[in-house]
Amino acid sequence: MNKLANSLSLRAGILSAALAVFVPAVQADPVGQLTTFAAGTPARASEINANFDAIKTTANNHDGRIAALEAQIAQISRQIGFAHINTVGTTSTIGTFAGVGTAQASVIRAGVGVYNVTFTGTYPASIAPGKIVLLSTATSDNFEVTNNVVLSANASTIVVRVFTFQSNTLTSLDDSFDVLVLLGD
Repeated sequence: MNKLANSLSLRAGILSAALAVFVPAVQADPVGQLTTFAAGTPARASEINANFDAIKTTANNHDGRIAALEAQIAQISRQIGFAHINTVGTTSTIGTFAGVGTAQASVIRAGVGVYNVTFTGTYPASIAPGKIVLLSTATSDNFEVTNNVVLSANASTIVVRVFTFQSNTLTSLDDSFDVLVLLGD
């Protein structure tokens, strides 16, 4: 569980760094000079309208900048699937899962050190195996590593295969792991 917390903390740190690098500093435009009205003095329509125009101009400038920032954040938010797979003996279960559009994740152990992970949800209609970037890592500290491949991808399902093995002997073995599915260009 501590490794999962570290993994999630690492992902949060990477996202924070990406936001700091790719999203420019935001500073609100000040509202221009407004006419101040005194009690008992008549207000002129032109002065009131000038105040409203100044506020409207500032609000419209903010709206444009907010839309630009939202587009940049959407570009960064390409994580469409994440799952932590717990493996004990020959039994594997989903510990946690997340991702933009992902509603569910499941895992099937296909053989020693071979797992099919299925993400289901709502994904872009243009998604295809060639547009997916996969990252996976074993959660054990004993020379275990992973490799992976996208088996299929469509607007409702992404299936990936993850292989876990011991790096110093290249022997397949069962191990817990994390898998991250990113939408590429």
